[in-house]
Amino acid sequence: MKKILIVEDDTNINNLLQEALSKAGYSCEQAFSGTEAKLLLNMPEHKVKQQGYKTYLF
Repeated sequence: MKKILIVEDDTNINNLLQEALSKAGYSCEQAFSGTEAKLLLNMPEHKVKQQGYKTYLF
């Protein structure tokens, strides 16, 4: 299962994205600020390999 970190400060949009992506089969985590996202990504269980890692900004 692919994991997605949703970073969006608007709670309604963040929750909507989480619901839609979860229904589509993704494992989602939510962050409500860039700082929170950085903290999550620096946790050992969230370390990712640079190779093949994609970042999408909207």
